[in-house]
Formats: sequence, structure tokens, C-alpha cells
Amino acid sequence: MSGPTCSRCRRAIDAHEATDCLNRWIHELRGLTLSEDHHPPSYSEIGEPLDQVVEANRWPADSFVISRLEGWIVVSSGTEVSRSDSFGLAVCRAALKLFPAGGKEKLTVMTPLQH
Repeated sequence: MSGPTCSRCRRAIDAHEATDCLNRWIHELRGLTLSEDHHPPSYSEIGEPLDQVVEANRWPADSFVISRLEGWIVVSSGTEVSRSDSFGLAVCRAALKLFPAGGKEKLTVMTPLQH
């Protein structure tokens, strides 16, 4: 599940915590620029910036996030892509792995009643 490493802190995606470093990586992945002296939006926390990641038409068609006892899990093509206790962190880690492949759909958020 790991994937590439962050160019700033050299952490693997699955080891990256919800920090400004991760948020900056997501910001750049979205094709946006930000000077080093400014803080990026908090993509890894619940709110509008995270909603923009979930709603981005860059996810593979069969990607979804679901809450399980083990935490939040993002699945694509039947394979677990990321997992975290935090919804935002699971989604951000999955976006870092899946967005570069160039999907065209929004991420499906499944509620416990849907599975």
C-alpha cells in the first residue's frame, strides 16, 4: 500500500501524518501553487478543502471510502489503497496514490448502512 515518498520529508504515503507537509503535497497534486511562507488548506481535516478532494473528478470509477471497525478504508478496483482512523487522512493518502493515474470520477463515500 505504500507508494511514492514525499519530496519534503521523505516519508512514504502510508507513514505520512496529517500535517502541513501532507496538505501541501495534496495542494500541489491538485495543480495549485503556494509559496513556502503560506500554509496550505487543511485537506486532511473535515471541511471544504477535503470536500474538494472527495468531489474531484480524478478518482478511478470504482473507488470508494468506507468506515469499518479498523477505521476508514479507501478501496479501488477491489484493492485496499489506504487506511486510517481519520477519514481525511485515509482520503488524502489514497488521492496521492490514485490521482496521478488520472481517473474521471468522484470518490464514493459509503455509509455503514450501504455495505
